[in-house]
Amino acid sequence: RSSSKTSSEKALAAFVSFTGFESSMPCTNCFRNDRSCIILLGSSRCGECIGRKVHCDGNNFAPSLMRSIEEVRRLDVEEEELREQVLALNTKLLSTISRKRRARERADELFRRGM
Repeated sequence: RSSSKTSSEKALAAFVSFTGFESSMPCTNCFRNDRSCIILLGSSRCGECIGRKVHCDGNNFAPSLMRSIEEVRRLDVEEEELREQVLALNTKLLSTISRKRRARERADELFRRGM
């Protein structure tokens, strides 16, 4: 990289760190490295990620979290529906087994009478 590009990134990182605010939900890099995640409105990366020249998921964290929460809720509903179906099927299965047992007993009784 050119030195002007590197110095521009350093200047941007310093500007974000100086004028930004600490995020209540740090990006993955800041969280894993136990650093303050300083963001600036309109910036796609926090000061740390700019300085380290890495991808920053700080601005996308909240939407990703919301998508995950919505997926868990959707799966909760699906699980409950499947549990209800399993319960209905188990009830039907037990009923069928019981009817089959009674039919077999009747057949055995009729067979014994005929002997």
